[in-house]
Amino acid sequence: PPILEQSFTEALREIFVSQTNLRLVQSGGDLHFEGKITDYRPGQPISVGTDQRANSERLSISVQVKFWCIRIIKMIIQITFNLI
Repeated sequence: PPILEQSFTEALREIFVSQTNLRLVQSGGDLHFEGKITDYRPGQPISVGTDQRANSERLSISVQVKFWCIRIIKMIIQITFNLI
């Protein structure tokens, strides 16, 4: 879903800005990343309300991300990981 994709992209950008010396630029950057959500599915309920319905559920997401170094025009890493 588009909202999930945007949320994941923003979270990944935040990780780069807050946990590395990299900074975001509009163009001319040295690192490019692209990715896609390859699978998502609801999991088991986290909590159940008084009406015996799930108040919230875990969501499992599988993501494939590729990182490219523009200076050497080479993919430097491709990873697939699952988020729960």
